[in-house]
Amino acid sequence: MSTRIKYILGHYGGHKRCPHFEVPPMKLTARQVDTAKPKEKPYKLSDGGGLYLEVATSGSRYWRLKYRYAGKEKRLAFGVYPEVSLGKVRISRSFLPKLTR
Repeated sequence: MSTRIKYILGHYGGHKRCPHFEVPPMKLTARQVDTAKPKEKPYKLSDGGGLYLEVATSGSRYWRLKYRYAGKEKRLAFGVYPEVSLGKVRISRSFLPKLTR
């Protein structure tokens, strides 16, 4: 791999990635959530900030949030889609920092 490629990918000399080349995370869209199909294994669709939609092999879709509290990784369940919409889950996520203080 060339030196330029290593620099762009953040593997040059142990330095962090160059901020000019970082790609911001893409947020989920309602269409992506609606069209999420089950696969052989459960998988996750990330919305950023620890929020993701877990799609089970049965086709069930669960909203989850991954966060840290007291140095330990925790998971919070918000509910099942479509009972809990993408908008509602994003609003609920915004309250988490206030609850974990």
